Amino acid sequence: MVQVRVNGGRSCKVNPAPGHFQLDGNQLPWSVETLGEGRFSVITDSAKSRTVQVVFRDHENDSLDLVIRGKTYQVVLENPLDEIIRTMGLSRSAIAKPMEIRAPMPGLVLKVLVTPDQELNAGDPVLVLEAMKMENLFKSPGAGRVKQIRVQEGMPVEKGAVMIVLE
Repeated sequence: MVQVRVNGGRSCKVNPAPGHFQLDGNQLPWSVETLGEGRFSVITDSAKSRTVQVVFRDHENDSLDLVIRGKTYQVVLENPLDEIIRTMGLSRSAIAKPMEIRAPMPGLVLKVLVTPDQELNAGDPVLVLEAMKMENLFKSPGAGRVKQIRVQEGMPVEKGAVMIVLE
């Protein structure tokens, strides 16, 4: 079961399963076909096909920007820990301040958007990684300074590779 929040609205529980998914306890039929380059065809219970384009993925905040019929939706995936942290009046970045930005999957560094010793605020863009034909923007998890840049534009990286070190 995954908590999902769309465009900052109310949170709902989604349980995806082959052939159907549950939305707040209601079971709905669906199917998905990959079209390539971050595009998917989604068919719902109304038997209408919708093309969904993933235009942005933010790994640090577990969010996606999707375009459906010309309209952009921000989808945030939440887990139970996120809810506990939020009820305490904190944020995930305040709890865990990773000092390293690592590649979550193999990919190719398209752009490095920072320089050594650059001061960053939480959410500042750091680099763009292309993986599975999608561009993934990595942002600073918190305020700090760029201590080390271990990648260059055009450089391939493996899963788990340290790309940026912050202090």
